[in-house]
Amino acid sequence: PTVTPTWALLGCYLDATPPTLSNRTSIVNGDSAMTIEACETACYFGSGFLYAGVETGSQCWCGSFVANERTVNTTCNIPCAGKPSEICGGTGRINVYKAILPVVTASTIQTSSSTATSKSTATPSSTSMPTWFPIGCYSDDSSARSLNTRTSITGGDTNMSSKNCIAACGAGGFTYAGVENGVECYCDSAIRSSGTPSDGCSNIACKGNATEICGGVNRLNVFLNPQF
Repeated sequence: PTVTPTWALLGCYLDATPPTLSNRTSIVNGDSAMTIEACETACYFGSGFLYAGVETGSQCWCGSFVANERTVNTTCNIPCAGKPSEICGGTGRINVYKAILPVVTASTIQTSSSTATSKSTATPSSTSMPTWFPIGCYSDDSSARSLNTRTSITGGDTNMSSKNCIAACGAGGFTYAGVENGVECYCDSAIRSSGTPSDGCSNIACKGNATEICGGVNRLNVFLNPQF
């Protein structure tokens, strides 16, 4: 990859079988030098993965999707071997980060590069307004939803836009919002294992704002607010 991403903390995730991120990865100078940045660099520039995760203080994992679910952040509590001021997951817990590439979005949605956390270890202020940013296109299936909660928006489906779906999901306290098929809004606290990064989110305009794209057929444009 030639584009340098901004990394955003998605949160602390359970790690189990299958692993939350699929590939165990070595970093420069070995596990004893583990830092969040070293793992992110190894995953993205070394292997082209958009997800990086640190676990048990000294393990780096990479993947193209997150297989398990988010858990309480305080259970990720082990300092990084190479930088004790940072947290590198926990026992059976992994801090997962997402590479946010510069994208062009509608004016109502800020670009991911401007809204994503510029420091991997930064903690959002509890008094700040919620910030959402796009994390990409995901597959979806009516029999196994990527985001479980179908949500109504103000003005109904004919008023669908990314902004309105995000507002509805935010009001419900959800971490993720997704728009699909031009008129559908879904919310959840995690992307379910059935949902994987995909293409196909470029062909259906939002019913309530034709300048925006609201997913595709069985495809979700997904947005994340890590402050929830």
